Amino acid sequence: MRVASLVPSTTEMVAAMGLGHHLVARTHECDHPDSVSGVPVVTEDLLSPGLSPAAIDAAVTQSVHDAHTIYALDEAALVEAAPQVVLTQATCAVCAVDAPSVESVVCTMPGQAHIVSVDPQTLDEVIAGAATIGESIGGLREGLALASHLRARLRWVVEKVANAPHPR
Repeated sequence: MRVASLVPSTTEMVAAMGLGHHLVARTHECDHPDSVSGVPVVTEDLLSPGLSPAAIDAAVTQSVHDAHTIYALDEAALVEAAPQVVLTQATCAVCAVDAPSVESVVCTMPGQAHIVSVDPQTLDEVIAGAATIGESIGGLREGLALASHLRARLRWVVEKVANAPHPR
């Protein structure tokens, strides 16, 4: 399965499932785990490097008002990667390449890829996303195992802090 991941969290989940070898494209921000460093990059940041936090905030605020993103998708590189599945998100246009841009490129690709938008709103939905991602790339068993592992880790943390004082 050829997978393009346009969100760092989906890249990390694919790798955590042991399916990183399926990745054929990633974002410029996907830097974990180290094993993804050789995967071709298909996005870039449109903000100038070295901006102050205030300048970044102003650019992002303007981007939201203009209904644009602060990321660019390298359409040619994505087409060249020839993914069968494109993992993305549609929740936030300034958090990643906007969904309409992804859809417009994928619709023109030969052998059109399946777009899987992972849009969690809660921690449980983030964890459940592992199964969604796994299923979409032919690794349902791996996705379910990762979700189970993450839930077990969360239960462990909850148990460890159950009797701890709560900071005010």
